[in-house]
Amino acid sequence: MDAESLAQLFHETYERLAPQHGYETRKESAVAWSEVPANNKSLMIAVCEEILSKWNRGWLREQRNEGSGEGERIILGSHWFTSRMDTIGVVAARTGMHDPEKGEWKAYIGCAPGHDKSFDEQFVAASGCGLSPEEAGAFFPYLDSTKYKPA
Repeated sequence: MDAESLAQLFHETYERLAPQHGYETRKESAVAWSEVPANNKSLMIAVCEEILSKWNRGWLREQRNEGSGEGERIILGSHWFTSRMDTIGVVAARTGMHDPEKGEWKAYIGCAPGHDKSFDEQFVAASGCGLSPEEAGAFFPYLDSTKYKPA
């Protein structure tokens, strides 16, 4: 979910639940998302961007501490396919498990939050599904296919 979608969801949920909690929201902001004043909307999106960034960085830290021990990946390339609701990435990466002198690499495909490319690349490399050598070569023809190590 991107920051604007989260801000809209928060706004709509907040306005819907406020009366149940004995709270009356401001008249200027108690409107449909499309009619929220620009400065208010901009602030809500910025807050959601920061929250998502911190949330996702925490997830990545957990993966590094509890995961495979590979640590942060060196991203060699990525391709992104996005729609309104989904961000799908194909990522080529080198990890601590690979010998950098040999130039070994792996490729993964997976969904990502879609609001921070660097995070999304690490996310897909940490949690995506591995590609076959043929699939990886089709997405990353500029990488040496003889050094591909299936994930």
